[in-house]
Amino acid sequence: LSPTGGEGRGEGEASLRTPYHFKRHAIQNCLYGVDIDPGAVEIAKLRLWLSLVVDEEDVKQIKPLPNLFYKIVTGNSLLGVEKNLFNQQLFQKLEKLKPLYFDQTDSSKKSNLKHQIDQIIHELTNGKEAFDFEIYFSEVFHGKGGFDVVIANPPYGIVFDRILKAKYESAYPTFKRNNDLYVAFYQRGVGLSRQRGHLTYISPDTFLNGDYFKKLREFLTAATVLRKIWDYKSVPIFDDPTVVVCVLTCTKDRATATPYHVSLHVAASSATSFQTTAFQITGASEEPFKSLNPILQRSLRRRGFAELDSHFFVKDVGFNYWTEGRGKTRGQNSIGDRVFYAGQQLNERDMPFLKGRDIHKWHIQEPSNFLRHNYERLLNDADTLRYSSEFLSLKPKVVYRQTANTIIAAIDSAGSFVDKTVHLIVPRQNWNACSPRLLVALLNSKLFAYF
Repeated sequence: LSPTGGEGRGEGEASLRTPYHFKRHAIQNCLYGVDIDPGAVEIAKLRLWLSLVVDEEDVKQIKPLPNLFYKIVTGNSLLGVEKNLFNQQLFQKLEKLKPLYFDQTDSSKKSNLKHQIDQIIHELTNGKEAFDFEIYFSEVFHGKGGFDVVIANPPYGIVFDRILKAKYESAYPTFKRNNDLYVAFYQRGVGLSRQRGHLTYISPDTFLNGDYFKKLREFLTAATVLRKIWDYKSVPIFDDPTVVVCVLTCTKDRATATPYHVSLHVAASSATSFQTTAFQITGASEEPFKSLNPILQRSLRRRGFAELDSHFFVKDVGFNYWTEGRGKTRGQNSIGDRVFYAGQQLNERDMPFLKGRDIHKWHIQEPSNFLRHNYERLLNDADTLRYSSEFLSLKPKVVYRQTANTIIAAIDSAGSFVDKTVHLIVPRQNWNACSPRLLVALLNSKLFAYF
């Protein structure tokens, strides 16, 4: 706006207020991205380029497409390099060259600028080629302290590579004992945010109440102010129905002794229909998250099982699979597509298993999903499929759906195997303390559903 409140704005100034110029400014000055998959990086660049031209009717306004090489980058977001952060002259030069490269169209000049930028990065990283946020996106951290907004759909899956695992555990305390990749990404995202910056992630919902995610819950309440949680429960968001997701929004800030409320939105019947409640947080603790698990642990403890863990194992040990560096892929030729099938049993040696939808109150539907008996030969070197036959083969055991508005439990007397959409309860010693029938009766009762 002009000093006179917008009057007298010239045509030249007005022409710079088009959606095209706004988008170009945002891409050049506000947006950054990193992905370990080069293909995903190229797709992201293409989408940004297309977004620039799709709404612009006047082709004369469209400039040559910007160079996004130092904006959308291929790299490991979790690992940086040992670097020289104190050479301010190099950083100043780097931050002057990158905007010039962004708009440069002359191939010779562009090549020269890229060579200069790469030389500076090489010197700052002591010759290391790996991606590093504070180098590639130095303008975000110098004087600004980090990103205003961090958005991610982090990869998930257990890390078994010993070298990577050791590096992640050293860099991210929340990752220890858990080893699920998305946990490290939560801590990383908060670290990349400026103070009072905002973070929004869509991720598996297992951290909301899973036993092995205690450190992450404590970290989030200590380092951030939680704002909203959308838990999609049994509503499928992605193609893989075995992954239950939630969306968490928080603000980077230290824990405060002043209580505050977080709104919890639980999907009812669709991705747009929610039941909304609120719970209170005071200080740094994992306790607030326990109100997100009103179905099983709280109900059992209120009705007399004061120390559930001392009598039973509550286990999530069904089929789990992933590809190293990519997590759980989906679609044609994915692990699931190769080793599982549904319908009629093709070979008597193929292993039937239960999905959550096969579990009903009081009874179990005949399984119609199978694991191929030769599945190990169908896995690639980077593929892993794991399950705990020690627990799955036990009988009797109590099985219940992973996602449901109330507990849906039944007794499995056949030693059935299950996938990740089914959890199980088995006694630590024997069923003398409580019979499986009594336990299932309590779990399925309206009284427990109420609590």
